[in-house]
Amino acid sequence: MEKYKDVLIDFTVGTRRQTTCFIFDGFGLPEGVGFAFCRTGDKYNAMEGEKLSLKRALETTKFSKQKRAEVWRMYFEWTKT
Repeated sequence: MEKYKDVLIDFTVGTRRQTTCFIFDGFGLPEGVGFAFCRTGDKYNAMEGEKLSLKRALETTKFSKQKRAEVWRMYFEWTKT
């Protein structure tokens, strides 16, 4: 779970090679959810799953373009380490 200012993002990897991204506001209320699935026979890549599920989760929020850009910037900053 990572907290970016007033946004909390939680990634979960399922047993069927599925990555889920939950986005919560500063009060812990759900803002968005996104899923990424890996097909049978494809190589599972956790980083690609996180990016795709985050993209899909951000599409379900009512965040402004500027706030979505900030979430992406913080996500890439966090994954660098």
